[in-house]
Amino acid sequence: MKQLTWWALVWALGALPALAQTQPGRLAAAVRPATKGFVWTIERAGQTGWLVGSLHLMTPDAYPLPPFLESAFLSAQVLVEEADPDELKAPEAAAELVRRAFYPAGQSLEKHLSADTYRSIVERASKVGLPAEAVQRMRPWMLAITLAAVEMQSAGFDPALGLDRHFRDRAIGMGKPLQTLEASLEQVSILESLGAALQESLVVETLRGTETEISQIRTLMAAWKGGDAAGLERILLDGTKESPQIYQALFVDRNKRWVPKIEACLAKARCMVVVGAGHMVGPDGLIDMLSKRGYTVSQR
Repeated sequence: MKQLTWWALVWALGALPALAQTQPGRLAAAVRPATKGFVWTIERAGQTGWLVGSLHLMTPDAYPLPPFLESAFLSAQVLVEEADPDELKAPEAAAELVRRAFYPAGQSLEKHLSADTYRSIVERASKVGLPAEAVQRMRPWMLAITLAAVEMQSAGFDPALGLDRHFRDRAIGMGKPLQTLEASLEQVSILESLGAALQESLVVETLRGTETEISQIRTLMAAWKGGDAAGLERILLDGTKESPQIYQALFVDRNKRWVPKIEACLAKARCMVVVGAGHMVGPDGLIDMLSKRGYTVSQR
């Protein structure tokens, strides 16, 4: 599994930055010059909408956004996003998340990993301010995304600056209708479905060098800012495809479930669909799927 696979969890699942803040009880690819943004118009038989590839954590220099992207948002009648991370703030949802993401009393991560792996994980976590007691409680998938999110935030990538959060906050302020393609807890189910062996491999993946990983993330950000869809596909998806189960669960299956919901929105209104950028590109991406269903999809 390539290094970027475990980072793909954070880029692929829009609720994960919120998940990574939950506690119990509380590749160097060349990037083309910028010619287009990571936004596409979508049209068919009088229906018009926009597909926008988001990064769920971004840096301040991503703003201000390109004028066309702002114009698309203002023209859209409905904003459609992956999930609402604020769902996890509801007491029942928060309790369910804790139940599924953390071990109950009497169980711990240490009992599910080799002694060497666990010791290395504790050392890595302590460097970013995660105490051993917190690490002990986390299930493997939760630990993987928490380390990814914390280290990305330490490098300046902020979930508060994520494109989906930016547009969500603006839509709420304007009273623009909002729709979601899945529930936040559905994303937890996707992670749980990976199975124990694959989850452990994600934990082992966290032991690789942070400096190289952050460099890859910066390259990914540059591809997004340059509208380099082919470059982003190489950076984000190629490593993920080396683990077919992760690729199928994170991207292919979800894209297939989303297409009918996107079509239903477009049939009634001008919809702006903002989902993780990795969902746009490649032969299993939304652009390809919707093009095959007769839509004209053009990058702007």
